[in-house]
Amino acid sequence: PVTWTYRAAGEMRSEDIEAGCLAFSLCTVPVVYRRALELSIEVFPRDGGPIEIPGGRLGLELSQSLFRREGRIRKIVVDIPDDMLR
Repeated sequence: PVTWTYRAAGEMRSEDIEAGCLAFSLCTVPVVYRRALELSIEVFPRDGGPIEIPGGRLGLELSQSLFRREGRIRKIVVDIPDDMLR
């Protein structure tokens, strides 16, 4: 485990990253890959509760928001089954 410090929207932020996870930023949004039983994505918007997406596709609206750097997405967590990592 480690505390990851990064810059987003001009300010310093930090995330606690569990052991065995991979973290990086994409368009200033932190993305965390973690091992799981099923493939899924959890999007944490700036406002409201998390959005759970089954499968491995973010979808057009969220993808466009991410690449346009609209600031609507606070964090993305991707659960990846072990067999996809080999």
